Amino acid sequence: MIFISNVCNYAIDYVNAIKENPCKRIEFIKTETKERKTYSIEEEITLLQRFKDRNVPIHYIVYYMILIYLGLRNGEALGLEWGDFDLEKGTVFVQRQVQYQNSSTDVYISTPKTKNSIRNLLVPKEILDLLPELKAEQEQTKIDVGDNWHDSDLLFTTWNGEPMRPNRPYAWLKKFCEREKLPFKSLHSFRHSLVTNLIHNNVDVATVSNIVGHSNANITYSVYTHEVKQSTIYGCNKMSDLLKNNEP
Repeated sequence: MIFISNVCNYAIDYVNAIKENPCKRIEFIKTETKERKTYSIEEEITLLQRFKDRNVPIHYIVYYMILIYLGLRNGEALGLEWGDFDLEKGTVFVQRQVQYQNSSTDVYISTPKTKNSIRNLLVPKEILDLLPELKAEQEQTKIDVGDNWHDSDLLFTTWNGEPMRPNRPYAWLKKFCEREKLPFKSLHSFRHSLVTNLIHNNVDVATVSNIVGHSNANITYSVYTHEVKQSTIYGCNKMSDLLKNNEP
């Protein structure tokens, strides 16, 4: 709307095409911000334990652990390749995402959402320990499907090695949670949960912003205003506690 208003102002000031900017008569209706749904730590632990109890395929376990532990976007997790991992350093380089627009474009791989979304993250040992098992499963699948396999370096693929559609992990988890009578919110809720828990546990906002790949820390501040305020209150109280505990 701002762009259209500027065009109209140009038409008035420079080419005299119109006499009045029609955008001035437009009233903006403020929409309510939707409440972000998050998983509690207990809910995430229960979900991961249920995966083990039900012998869920290793590729699903690793995929959801990446969302929970690292806060990656759905497409970023699906875009991970084996070459992105440095197992000696225990890091992963996030540099692409899998997207689906429509049936004509089908699944395609692109760069992440913003420049800051390209980032290097430390991978928890819980995930690193599962990667050899995931690799072995994938190698066995290649053998099973033979010539039908489409070679790629992706961690998460369909049965024949093609990139997985972004809606598939959502649909799978929704069915699993319904069957197991567990709360289901959304895949992005894992990302919200990570940010909320890190801020509540006094990780500074700039660091949190870098972990989740926001374009800058102001995005984190604006989206998670309540969490930042709560953390600020905690910080003020913490300083008071430090002074009291060190009084003569």
